[in-house]
Amino acid sequence: MKLATILISALALVAVAIWQADIRTDIGDFFFAGDASESGFIAGQLQSAQMARQYLVGIRATSGTQPVDPDFVATLRAAIGRLPAVQHVWTPGLSDNDLRGLLSFYARHAIELYTLDPASAFADLATEQGLARQARLIKLALTGPDPQLVKLLLPDDPMLLSLNWASRLESLVGGDQESKGNTASFFIETDTQGLDTAPHEAFQAALRTVFEGLNKAQSDAYTMDFTGVPVFATTIKQQVASDIHRVGTLSTLAVVLTFLVAFRSLRSLLLTSLLLCTTVAAALLVTQLVFGFVHGLTLALGITLIGVCIDYFIHGMVHMATETGAARRAAMRRIWPSLALGGMTTLVGYVAVSLSGFPGLQQIAVFSAAGILAALSLTRYVLPMLMDSLALTLEPRWQPDRLLTLLDRPRLKPAAYIVALGCLAVGLPQLHWSHDLGALAPAVEDLKQRDQALRAQLASFEPGRFILVEAATTEQALVSAIEVQRRLEVMKSEGQLQGFSPVFPWIAPLAIQRDNQIAWNALLDSGLQQRWLQALDAQGLAAAAFPQLSRATDAGISLDDLAGIPAWDFLSRQFIAGDAASTAAIWLGKHDPARVAASVADIPGARYFSQKDHVQTLANRYRDTAARLLLFGAAGIALLLLLRFRTWRDTARVLAPAALAVLTVIGAWSLSGTGLTFMHLIGLLLATAICVDYGIFFLENRGGSRRVTYRAILVSGVTTAASFGCLAAADNPALLALAGTVTPGVIMGFLLCPILLGDSTTPTQST
Repeated sequence: MKLATILISALALVAVAIWQADIRTDIGDFFFAGDASESGFIAGQLQSAQMARQYLVGIRATSGTQPVDPDFVATLRAAIGRLPAVQHVWTPGLSDNDLRGLLSFYARHAIELYTLDPASAFADLATEQGLARQARLIKLALTGPDPQLVKLLLPDDPMLLSLNWASRLESLVGGDQESKGNTASFFIETDTQGLDTAPHEAFQAALRTVFEGLNKAQSDAYTMDFTGVPVFATTIKQQVASDIHRVGTLSTLAVVLTFLVAFRSLRSLLLTSLLLCTTVAAALLVTQLVFGFVHGLTLALGITLIGVCIDYFIHGMVHMATETGAARRAAMRRIWPSLALGGMTTLVGYVAVSLSGFPGLQQIAVFSAAGILAALSLTRYVLPMLMDSLALTLEPRWQPDRLLTLLDRPRLKPAAYIVALGCLAVGLPQLHWSHDLGALAPAVEDLKQRDQALRAQLASFEPGRFILVEAATTEQALVSAIEVQRRLEVMKSEGQLQGFSPVFPWIAPLAIQRDNQIAWNALLDSGLQQRWLQALDAQGLAAAAFPQLSRATDAGISLDDLAGIPAWDFLSRQFIAGDAASTAAIWLGKHDPARVAASVADIPGARYFSQKDHVQTLANRYRDTAARLLLFGAAGIALLLLLRFRTWRDTARVLAPAALAVLTVIGAWSLSGTGLTFMHLIGLLLATAICVDYGIFFLENRGGSRRVTYRAILVSGVTTAASFGCLAAADNPALLALAGTVTPGVIMGFLLCPILLGDSTTPTQST
C-alpha cells in the first residue's frame, strides 16, 4: 500500500510540474531580466517597439553579379504583404512618390523648420548673396528632371526653402543611404513582438514558402536572406531547445549506464529514477512559483542536478544495502547527520550563487536548492520505505579497495600539495579574464555575419551604439536632442564622427519653430519682397509669375504630425513614447566612444549607450560578484563545518580536498590560455560544495567502514562527474564553462579524499 501511495503521489507531482511549467528560451530573460540598469531599459523600450517586430530582407541574383529585377521584388513584396502576420512592407529608400509626398509636407512648414539658428540664418538669407543663392536653386530645380514637383511646391514655399532640409539631412547622416551592390533590400513589420518566438517561427516558414514559390517561376534565379531581432530570438530558442534535449538525454543515459554498471539491478534503477523524477518535478514547481517561468538553460543545467541529488540516494542505498527492516532504518539514522551536513554545504554554494545578481544563475540556484532539499527529504523518509517494499538488498559491484590502498599513503599527501600549488603558481601569471559577456551567450556567429552583410547594404551606423535622450515629455526630449545634435555636428565637422541620425530637420522643438517664424516675419517687408523679385529676374526667371512671399502663421508641427509622412518608417526607430517618459534615440556612425560620451554627459536626460561596452561592464560586474561569492560561499561552508566539528583542524581537513581540487583546476585553466568568466568561478564554487560532501562522508565515516564509505563516494562521484560532463555536449558557452570546472573539480576532489584524509582518527572508522 505504501508503495502504491508513493508511486501515485510521485506521478501526480510530475504531471502537475509538466502542466504548470512555463519554459522560456529568450536569452534576454537569462542574461538581463530583472536588471534595472541600461540593459533593462533597452529590452523594455527598444525591443518592445517596431524594431523588434521587423525583418530586413535581402534578395540577390543567384549568379551574384546580375541586378535584381524590380518587378520580381515588387511582386514578392506584395505577396508578403498579404500574409496575415504582416502589418507593413517597405523599402529602405524613398520612392519618387514618397519623395514628392515628403517635400509637399515640408513645403507647408518650410519657415518653422528652416534652421536651428533663426537670427543668423534668416539674416543671411535676406542678403543679396542669400537671395541670389536661393534664386539659383529654384532655376536649377525648374530645369532639372522634375520641374512639375517644383511647381507643386512653390505655392506653399515661394523661396523653395524645403529643398534645404534634404541636403542638410544627407550631410548629417553621412554615407550612402541607397542600397549598395546587387542586393535589393526591404523591411517587413509584423504584428508580433520580436521575442514571441512561436508565431515568428511560423511566419519565417511562411516567408520562405512565398519566396520559393515565386522564385521557382523565375527558374530559381534569386536567393533570399533575412535578419532581425525575431531571427536571433528563434535561432537561440532552437539552440537552447537542442541543448536541453542533448544534455538531458546524454546526462540521463550516463547516469543510467553508470548506475547499471555499478549495481546491476533494474529494480534499484527504477527506484532511483522515481526519486529523481520526483526531485526534478519539485524543483521545477518551486522555480515556476518563485519566478513565474523556467528558463530553458535553467532546465538544461538543472538536469545535471541528477548527478548531485543521486549522491544522497546512492549513499543511502549503499549503507542500507545488506540491512532489512528496523536495521535498515537504523543505518539511515546513523548516516543521516553526514548526509544532512553534506546537503547543507552544497546548499550554501547554491544560495551564494543566488546572490550574484545574474538572473539566470538566480533561477538555477533556486531550482538546485529546491532539488537538494527534496532529495534529502526523500532519502531520509521515503528511500527506506521503498527498499523495504521492494525487499531490495544490493551492493555496488565496484570494489575500490585497490584504489583506496593505492591512494591512502602518507607520502602522497605532500606530493598532492606540491602538485596543486605548483600548477597554480605556474598558471596564475597567465590567468586572464574574458570581459565579453557575449562569450557566454549562444554561439550564432553565422547569423551575425549574415546580419552584418545585409545591413552593410544600408546606412553605415554602428550597431548597438547610440545616444538616448529621455525626458518627461516629447517636447523636453526634443530640446535635449537638439542640443545633442549641435554637439554631434561639431564633432562631424572635425572628423571625429562619420555621421548620425539627426532629429532636425525632421522635427524641432516648438520654441525653435516659433523663433523661426518670428525671425522670418521680422524680415518680411516690402523691401525684402522687391529684392527677391530682382534676384529672380537676375536668374532670367519671370518674377511676376512667382507667388508672393507671405508671413508665417502656422502653429508649428508636433511629432504626432509626422506619423503619416513617408519617412515615418525611419523616424519611428528614433522616437519612443512610453507611459512615463519619451525617448529619442540618435544612432551613430563610426566614432570615438569616449569623446562622444563626454560631449553629451552634461545634457539633461542624454546618455551614450554602447551595447558592447555595456555588456562588457556587466560581465566585469558579474565576474567581480562571482569572485566575492566564491569566497563568501567557501566561508559559509567552513562555518557550517566548524559548527559541526568544533575544531579548526577537522574543518580544514574536510575542506582540504575541495581546496586543492579548485586550485589545480584554476591553474590548469590558466595554463590552457582560456579566458575565465564569472561562470567558471560559479563552477568552482559548485565543485567546492560537492567535494566538501565527499570530505564529510569520508572523515565522519558514520557507516563504520571506510571501504563501504569510499564505495559510495566512488559511485556518486562518477555519476556527478558524468552528469556535469554531459554539459560539454551543449552549444551554449555558459554550460561549457560549468562542464570544464565542475567535472574535473569533482574528479580531483574524489581522488584527494583518501590522500588527504587517509590518516583519519575518527573513532567510528574501521577497515
